[in-house]
Amino acid sequence: SENDHKRKRDEQEIASPPAMDGNDAAPEPTIADMKCMLDETRIRMRVMQSEINIIKTVGCPANDQLSQFKMNRLQRDIDFMKKCNTLRDSTFDELEERCHNLEEKNKNLEEKNEFLESRCDSLERSLQLLIKKQKWKYSAPSVPSSHWERRGFDEEEIYSMENFIVQLEDETFALRRGVDRIDISIHEENYTTTLLHDGILLPHWKEFADALQLYPHSLIDPDIGSKFSICYVQLTSGVIDLLTPALKVKDFETIELEGNGFVTILEGVDFAVEFVKSNPGLGEFVWTNNAMGSMDNVNRLLQALKRLPLFRSIGLNNCCGDSVNGYDMLLSLIGGKKHLEEISLSSNNIRTAGGTHLSAYLATNPRLETLSLANNHLDDNDATLIAEALRQNTSLEYLSLDRNAITDIGWGALRNAIFDPTTLNSVFDSNHTCRVYGLDLHTDHMGDPKDNRRRKMHLLLSSRHKDEVNAFHLDQEVGDGDGGNDYSLKLVPMVLQCVHLSSEIGYRQHLRQNEERRMHFAQESNDCVTPLSVTYEIIRSWKMPELFEHHGTSS
Repeated sequence: SENDHKRKRDEQEIASPPAMDGNDAAPEPTIADMKCMLDETRIRMRVMQSEINIIKTVGCPANDQLSQFKMNRLQRDIDFMKKCNTLRDSTFDELEERCHNLEEKNKNLEEKNEFLESRCDSLERSLQLLIKKQKWKYSAPSVPSSHWERRGFDEEEIYSMENFIVQLEDETFALRRGVDRIDISIHEENYTTTLLHDGILLPHWKEFADALQLYPHSLIDPDIGSKFSICYVQLTSGVIDLLTPALKVKDFETIELEGNGFVTILEGVDFAVEFVKSNPGLGEFVWTNNAMGSMDNVNRLLQALKRLPLFRSIGLNNCCGDSVNGYDMLLSLIGGKKHLEEISLSSNNIRTAGGTHLSAYLATNPRLETLSLANNHLDDNDATLIAEALRQNTSLEYLSLDRNAITDIGWGALRNAIFDPTTLNSVFDSNHTCRVYGLDLHTDHMGDPKDNRRRKMHLLLSSRHKDEVNAFHLDQEVGDGDGGNDYSLKLVPMVLQCVHLSSEIGYRQHLRQNEERRMHFAQESNDCVTPLSVTYEIIRSWKMPELFEHHGTSS
């Protein structure tokens, strides 16, 4: 029959596909082709199964060999198609996996190719400069004070411009000499007002850009690192055109761009994105007092940063304005797979509107060590949620929440998260790692978290010592337990050892902190007593008679 003939032909094709030469070879099926083949096979199987069901439903005489033959043939066809279907399924999965791997490989190759093209362009420009200027000297003309006077500058502004030109010259000569570190810092001296560009500065910018272009990055000491910073100096299109090619493939560890007065927002963001992409070794990026303009620009910059393998620290301060939701920018930073060590988003109009993403993120104890959200619109609810998260967090070391809409309620919650003096257990369960800027505590964290915890315990014991109530509280907190009085008596030596150790270390920490604050210990002697005083009070009044009585009975 026609079906038998077709089945045998399919079996032969699968078992031994026809040989083809290189010109006649059929192309490998695509994923779309495989999907169509699978769908067709499934349809044929459903049709055949329907025929079998019809024959079974209508019924046939036991001696009706023709009907039985048809059923057997259809069943064989279904079994064969199942085998084909299984084979095609596995082939389809293999094709999908191969396509995914090829896409990843192609993406990596494109990135490497882009990086190599940038390096080649950089080397070519360096070679051209070396050919042109084999005997170099600083050729930018000096700018007389009269030029700035004609521009209407006052004495302070003239001084700032002249000082800026000196900075450019110094950095240029340093690069030409081949120093073993790059700490390029071009800035307005007082970091207050952006120095506006003047066309007469372009020759100085060109000398600086040429020196940067020729500087071999291999001279940098890896233990020192490299930094590039331009703060409160305007970067116009002409200056950006000079700097962009010179900054490629330099592998700066830190980039700071602050208050640069870009002519357009897009031009500034494009410069930053290009700068980031061409520095694969970048670890820290700061962008302050430069507008972002839109969330699309923010995402472009963050996407470029997140692709860097060593990137760990970001500062995007006062860059949102009214056009970007600062909270969305925060979520973009904490929501990805890239876990940062430092995040600074001060002055970005951040409002959570009751959102819990930040506190939930902190409660997971990520690797984040520094978080600055100063001068935003966080409220008491946000502070309370963050305080609860801090009880689960042992990584965050510095948190800045000053100049927000947080009242005494929110600060109180944060204070209790850092130091809850209710009981010894509440002290133990407090956060001993994070220092919250703006909290007026005598327990500012310094050094080892264990030492911070001991200092807090000593402060609690010292405060109780004023009224000589340590024994009373120890009875309440240690208690007799399930094992009766014998149980608490067995704990006495361990409690005394813990109290003495905490008091010794806590007292030293307290003295050191007072030294750092340049305060005399006598001014705070009522807040922190000597370890011996605390230990003596407890020995004198807590379970000593019972302990000796128990010891006598046991012996």
